[in-house]
Amino acid sequence: MEIVVHSQGVAFMQCVSCTAMLPPGATTCSECGKPLAYHAFLDSQAGSRLTRDLSPLGAASRVPTRGQRGRRIMGQLLLAALAVVIVVGSGLLYYTQVFRPAQLLAQATAAVDATATGWAYATATRQAITPQMIYQQATHGTPALNDSLSSRESSYWRALQRNIGSCAFAGGTYHVLISRKNSFFFCAAWPVFNNFAYQVQMTIVKGDGGGIVFRANPVASTCYLFTVSQDGHYTLNLFVDNNPDHIQPLTGSDSPVIHSGLHQSNLLTVIVRGGSTYLYINTQYIATVSDDTFTTGNVGVASVDYSHPPEVTFSHAQVWSL
Repeated sequence: MEIVVHSQGVAFMQCVSCTAMLPPGATTCSECGKPLAYHAFLDSQAGSRLTRDLSPLGAASRVPTRGQRGRRIMGQLLLAALAVVIVVGSGLLYYTQVFRPAQLLAQATAAVDATATGWAYATATRQAITPQMIYQQATHGTPALNDSLSSRESSYWRALQRNIGSCAFAGGTYHVLISRKNSFFFCAAWPVFNNFAYQVQMTIVKGDGGGIVFRANPVASTCYLFTVSQDGHYTLNLFVDNNPDHIQPLTGSDSPVIHSGLHQSNLLTVIVRGGSTYLYINTQYIATVSDDTFTTGNVGVASVDYSHPPEVTFSHAQVWSL
């Protein structure tokens, strides 16, 4: 059956089989005689309650429509985006106003410190690299060659006899003699050195003078010769061959640090690095020479005859590799 509600609020019944209109409370159809399934009485208030009850628990008032849900999601997304903008903006503000200035300040401070350190180091380097400090540093430590020159058994040198001169061990020292005027004669130790400090104790027994050779090649008769004479004069000459006309004077002068006269001991030192040669007598700096004609060779000892045949003795030869 169906329940039909009229505008006056009175409910009539209608048979679903024959569609006959029946009065309220009927149990069978007066037209077709078929029983009715059930009966219901509705007034205007009951109808209104029925309409409200069609939505369980009043959920319709709380469940949003599709449009409402879309607007709510859009609102939530906008709020989330706003929150991200706020966070990013706060981070950017912190970076630009706090972190970055602090970073720049730290970098500037570090740069200033580095510059100051560099200047301090440069100043310290300039102060340290003086000829006298070079001597102290170069002759400090264990020598690569340490020869007392007292006997042939423990020496890097050997006895040698030639027509113009000789080298021999006698009386605990190494003697070098020459018999030809206006010439020099040297004997070299066998090790070869490149950059080094070399020093030896020298005494002029008779004649004009003596000295030391370095970066020498005995076969080719090439060397640098640093000499001291008994009259208080020193020289540094370059020998590129055995022709006396090719001798190249590099420096020379009188010096008060020389112990002049016969039987006076003088400590001769050369410090050689690259093309720079520093000359010292009795541990005192006297001159610097720049020349890179020869860069490696032997070290040795020599006697020099200007007008009087000399005899020169040597002891305590030392070489420090640099």
